Amino acid sequence: MSRKSNLRHELIQCLRAQDRRGESKFDAKQEAKAAGGKYEQVTGIYSTSTFNTYSRSVADFAEYVVERDRYCRSAEDARQYIDDYHAHLMDKGYSAWTVRTRVMGVLRAYGLRARDLVRPLPARRTADITRTDRGKEYTYKSSERRSHAERIRRFVQATGCRKGELMRLRPEDIRKGSDGYYEVYRRGKGGIKGWRPTVKALQDAIDDMLSYKNQNPASMSMDKNNGEKRLFSRAEYDRINVHAYRGDYAKALYAEYCSEGRGSGVMYYCRGARRGEVYDRGVLSLVSEALAHHRVDVVVAHYLIW
Repeated sequence: MSRKSNLRHELIQCLRAQDRRGESKFDAKQEAKAAGGKYEQVTGIYSTSTFNTYSRSVADFAEYVVERDRYCRSAEDARQYIDDYHAHLMDKGYSAWTVRTRVMGVLRAYGLRARDLVRPLPARRTADITRTDRGKEYTYKSSERRSHAERIRRFVQATGCRKGELMRLRPEDIRKGSDGYYEVYRRGKGGIKGWRPTVKALQDAIDDMLSYKNQNPASMSMDKNNGEKRLFSRAEYDRINVHAYRGDYAKALYAEYCSEGRGSGVMYYCRGARRGEVYDRGVLSLVSEALAHHRVDVVVAHYLIW
């Protein structure tokens, strides 16, 4: 086995020691809060996608180290190159998001934090974003597939479901609320679940989807673990820009709540490149809850200005 393979293997084993996949991060947070009386950062890797991303990061780090020091054989010997690796990524012109992801993967393997670096990680600023998936929607050749993609697009705009929530959605998870409008039971990230509101102006999009599913039961899938019927199959939404349409959902809900007079009068003022933009903090909290988030700044930066 090559030196690079040895080093990479050892670093991935360090990540495996922190592997908490299959456990609930939400439950771990609640237990930590109960034990400490205040929020304590939960350690461990609970997501498969995070584990895979960090594994790629340490593999890239191992390659960088061995190319510069062919006698470096262990993770402990490679520790001295973390700051050099950080500088190397910055010099190559990678975005702040890429640099932070790769360096944090290495830091996690060593049990370190960002404050242990010689130079701080680059700040992520909305104004620096140069890529967006808007306008790059996959074009289906079949008119029937294009029509169904449009149907799913409008459904997500009406319900705000993530891809993972679409995957878990059952026919009984959609119902009419006490106000006569649809609400959706969404099972989201971190074990967060509950009934969420839909956009009142897009109720016809939900009607259209339910009608299509009733007429085409073969388009539904079956959960392999418990045999429950699922409303969607992965192939239906895999190439659809779901996050962008969740942004449309957030904008529509914000406008809807404002028109209903549900504002608090307490304002949220944007900073940086968005200085001058103002939102009602109370309405933002309602939209944040509907999106299954907990911070109003996330709603503004990643949904309302999308």
